[in-house]
Amino acid sequence: MKNLFRPACLLLYLLTLIAFFFGGMTMAALTGAAKDQGLAGGAIVFFYGVISIGMGFVFAMIYCFYASDKAVKTANWSLIGLIIIVAGLMAYNYNERQKEMEKKSELKKFNYIQNEGKFQTAGFDLNIKKNLNFKKDEFEDTQMGLGFFKPNFFEKPVIYFYGQPNLEKSFQELSPTDSIVTAQAELGGFQITNAPPWLVPEHLKMDYDILYFKVISLGRDLIEVEVNSTNGQTGYMDRSAGEIIFWPEFFLRINSVEFLDPVNQKVLHNNVDHASEVITLYDLMRPVLIQNEWMQVELYDDSYKVTGKGWIKWRADGKLLISYSLLS
Repeated sequence: MKNLFRPACLLLYLLTLIAFFFGGMTMAALTGAAKDQGLAGGAIVFFYGVISIGMGFVFAMIYCFYASDKAVKTANWSLIGLIIIVAGLMAYNYNERQKEMEKKSELKKFNYIQNEGKFQTAGFDLNIKKNLNFKKDEFEDTQMGLGFFKPNFFEKPVIYFYGQPNLEKSFQELSPTDSIVTAQAELGGFQITNAPPWLVPEHLKMDYDILYFKVISLGRDLIEVEVNSTNGQTGYMDRSAGEIIFWPEFFLRINSVEFLDPVNQKVLHNNVDHASEVITLYDLMRPVLIQNEWMQVELYDDSYKVTGKGWIKWRADGKLLISYSLLS
């Protein structure tokens, strides 16, 4: 048995353990044995390595029993070469995986915003339909809905969409049909990392954490929103996944509004159609009170000094009569 414990043989055993273990794991990776196996993939690769150790160790003992010292030393040098080759393959595979991860990381910097079949990056200031500003020439025939739905990215990084619900079933029985995936941006705030190709919300500017959907109808658990403001497509979302902002509350949050038809629309002293007009110079109107279809506004000049106040009609026949900007 002394032939099995020669120094050269002991080195052969050690080199065999190293070479066959990592060689088996590399073979598993190259042949795709653990592909699409989820969490079990790592265990499968490790198992390949262990099996290879057993086979290699048996081979090394048989070889040492019959081989001369010179032959064993030659085998050791061969194994050292094999280990170097395996190490090189593992380093190559690691670098390839890192490159793939970097590519995926770059993809996560995109907001998937549909614009005539193309997608724009998150940093591109793209106004889809009325991204930040409500424009009369584009929307004079558009129904206003109930207000807006603002998803809560902090608590719900994945926002799900649902198909037409069966109101006789509970919300828990519904299965999502699609989703928006968000992640925190490097400089703060959030960015969309994945979204359906048809997604064109009412307002979208992620560098200001602005993502508003127009609310069409409201249920106990679900909320129907307009998911594509270019064609009126709607979908359902979990109403607890964000905040519902009805029109009165929305206007009280923004800084200013403007008339859609300044020639025929006037600021009045009272909230009745036959009230007299407020005669004063002003540059902007700031909402301060909402009462049905009427809005009380404060009037400011270009230096942001109050010049007066009055009432304006902000809606009629289910349509908005005023425009607004989210960032002004």
